[in-house]
Amino acid sequence: MNIRPPKIFGNNPDRYYWLILVGLLVLMMVLSGDFCVTFDEWAQFEYGRRVVAYLISGGSDHSSESYRNLFMYGGFLLGFALPLQHRSAG
Repeated sequence: MNIRPPKIFGNNPDRYYWLILVGLLVLMMVLSGDFCVTFDEWAQFEYGRRVVAYLISGGSDHSSESYRNLFMYGGFLLGFALPLQHRSAG
C-alpha cells in the first residue's frame, strides 16, 4: 500500500511542516493573551524595591531581609534590574 500526500502542496512534504509551524505559531499567539505575568511577579517587584532601598541607604534599611522568604535567594540581580526597568519604562 503506497500512501501519497494530497496534491494540495505538490510532492514537497516540507511545505506541510511549514504550514503546521505557521499554524501553531498563530494558534499560540491567539491563545496566549495575557499570560506574560507570572504568579510571583508582584512579590519579586516588591522585594526588588526593598533591595534598592537597602542599596541606596548604604545598608541601613533591612526591610528586604525580612520580606517573605525571598532573602534566601539574594537580591543582587533585582537590585540592578529594578532601576533599569524604571529607566526603560520612561
